[in-house]
Formats: sequence, structure tokens, C-alpha cells
Amino acid sequence: MDTLLTSDDPVSAPFRDPTRLEIVPLSLGLPDSTFICDGATAKFRVVPNVADTSLQYVWSSGETIPSVSTDVPGEYTVLVSSACKTAEATIKVSAKDEPLSVKLTGDATIIQGETAEVRAESNFSTDELAYAWKLSLDLPLDCENCDKINISPLEDVEVEVLIEDPFGCKASDVLNILVDKTRDLLINNVFSPNADGINDYFFVKSAGIAMVKELHVVNSWGKTVYSERDIPVNSPPLGWDGRISGDAQPEGVYYWQAIIEYPDGS
Repeated sequence: MDTLLTSDDPVSAPFRDPTRLEIVPLSLGLPDSTFICDGATAKFRVVPNVADTSLQYVWSSGETIPSVSTDVPGEYTVLVSSACKTAEATIKVSAKDEPLSVKLTGDATIIQGETAEVRAESNFSTDELAYAWKLSLDLPLDCENCDKINISPLEDVEVEVLIEDPFGCKASDVLNILVDKTRDLLINNVFSPNADGINDYFFVKSAGIAMVKELHVVNSWGKTVYSERDIPVNSPPLGWDGRISGDAQPEGVYYWQAIIEYPDGS
């Protein structure tokens, strides 16, 4: 960097009224190298460190503008000049050895109410990738720019991810998740609450996910012997153990009523 000693007062001598001016060399802000993405073009641009509209650009490929696009690997040199400045820079353009790719893996089928994990697996370092997720349903994402997401769809959903590496190369993939809306319920008509660990509770079973909003049991005289609300299905200890206030009830016929709610509100 050069230094010029001058004066801001034309009458006084420079050494009596000095102003130090720095002569800044022209730099072009052109990276040393870049890559061409598979089936795409590489784009690079000169970004001078000075705002000078008189700058002229001459590329080795013939262009006379600040930016250049190419799909041909090689070295590209630019000469930038004005009335008093000149600078030159070269960028090496290479084809990537392996195209960027991504594959979505995870749960292809879930039971309604379950959470599906979907992961984007790529041949590039995940720490250097940008992720954009798109769903066919309006669902919240637990992470917008991550290599995996967790979603809880109530209907079949299509999941798409678009990844981009630091060179601007992109790849995408799609995964369809099917939601099993099984409504099978099983409630035993006989149980034996004798604490032998076998069939000791009266409760609601289901192959799917559901909530027992209400479960009531009455004896043959219409007396309520058990009443509970908001119990998950397949929860034996939360069902009726055949007792009232700790007292075992006699064998006999009992009547029950249940209200079941599924994750979609039905």
C-alpha cells in the first residue's frame, strides 16, 4: 500500500499542513475456484473493492461484464482497468466428481396419531447443506433447516426435501407416508380380577391410537361400579379392577358404555 503526503491548504507547504492519503490497490473479490453442478452452469462475479463506474472488464472467454456463466470447466481470467488502476484475477472452474444427491428415508406407514421421522441422507456433508422441506399437508415442522424432521399427519402426506450445497448445487427427493386409520376395538366380555397377572382388568384395546373419553360400568341393579375419563387405549392399570373402594365385586353380569375419540376427532 502506497502513501501520499499532500496538503488541504494550497497556500501552505505540505510539511506544515499535512494530510495523509492512502492509495488502496484495486482488488477484485473473485474466488480462486468454484464448481459446475451436474446439468447446470457455474456463475461467478467480480466484486471490486472500489465504486468506480469507469472500470472496464475483459475476460479470457471474451465477456466484457462483471459476471460470467459457463458450463465448461477451465481457468477464467479477468482484467479490470480504469484510467489509473489495473488488476487481474483468475478463477478455476471444475466439474464436481460426484453429483449432489439426496434420498429420503423413514417411516413409510404409520398408525394415525403416531409421529413419523423422515431423514434426508446425502452424499455431501450435512453440516454444509441447506434444507428446504415441503409437505402436501399444512403441518408444523419441528425444524426448518435440518437433515431430519418429525411430523404427525392424520392423513396420507407427501414429503419433499430440496438440498443445496455451498456451490449452489441442488438435489431433491420425495417420500409418501401412508396413514393407517385402523378403527378396530376389542373389549373383553369376560375378565378375572384375581391378581394372577392374567386378564385382571376390564379396559379398551385397539390396534390404533385412540383416547377413551368416557368408560362407565354398572352392575345389574344399575349402580355405577366404575367411571373414568380420558384414558388411552391399551392401558390395563387404568381400567376397572373389579373392585369398588378396594372391595371385590361379586361375579355376575355388568354393563358398560364407552366413548372413543381418535386423533382426527372422529
